[in-house]
Amino acid sequence: MTKKALRKVRLKIRNPRIAGDPKEEYLWYYDKGQTKNHVTIPVSQIKGVSRLSGYSWFELLNYSVLGVPPDIPLQSFNLNKIKFLNLLLLLETKDTRTVKQAYQKKDDITFHCYVKGDAKEYYGSEGNHRTITAKIYGWDVLKAQSVDYHVFNEQKYHELQLYKKQKAKIKALIAPLNLSIDNDDMIIFKFRECYKQINLSFEDLKRECDSASELNQTMNFIKESLQRVTSLVNFYRFLYQRYPQKLKKASYFLLEHSDPKKRQHREKQLAKLIALKSVW
Repeated sequence: MTKKALRKVRLKIRNPRIAGDPKEEYLWYYDKGQTKNHVTIPVSQIKGVSRLSGYSWFELLNYSVLGVPPDIPLQSFNLNKIKFLNLLLLLETKDTRTVKQAYQKKDDITFHCYVKGDAKEYYGSEGNHRTITAKIYGWDVLKAQSVDYHVFNEQKYHELQLYKKQKAKIKALIAPLNLSIDNDDMIIFKFRECYKQINLSFEDLKRECDSASELNQTMNFIKESLQRVTSLVNFYRFLYQRYPQKLKKASYFLLEHSDPKKRQHREKQLAKLIALKSVW
């Protein structure tokens, strides 16, 4: 990148906004719409590009051309350096008006567009190099070969918000049981070779439920079941503590331990396991 081109780039940066990805949850409440060809896109409505997010538009260009800092995974910037240099060379050898016209004549890039009322968010799927430089140069529009549109569905959005609220309540319920929700939306309890898992995956629940009310009923059932588990844990632990030692040794050998703290922990663990199995 030459000093002349770099100086022009810096002059054109209007806002160091962060390039993002479409939210993962968009998949749940945006319906696939039409695909349109040869679309003129306002650059101000472009929110991100494929495979790269969390960096400013200038950082995307700078790291891709000059190199990635050592604390950033190199594979995060799998962009063609030569393509960027060719685009910067245009800016060095031509005036900005000519470069802008060159961008507007080509339309071999593609986008996804998420539409909610009058608001639109565009995310590049092909043509990252031109999209990134257009954002930095401050161009008004880009030509796209095709745009896949996705339309906001209010009912599906409501279902997801309902799920989130119920999930938050369930998370609060399981905290006293020293249980948690993992990255796969599973509540998993393990005790030696025995384990119990409860599926809270929105994808799976949506597949099983036909409506928002049915989804709400299912989440309520899980919540009420966990409330029963909580109430039973202390009861079972109370009983186990009063079992004769010989019976504990014969039936619940895992409770036999010289350390009282560890014994109490295992009593509680076993109580949770029996409570979970008795409810589900």
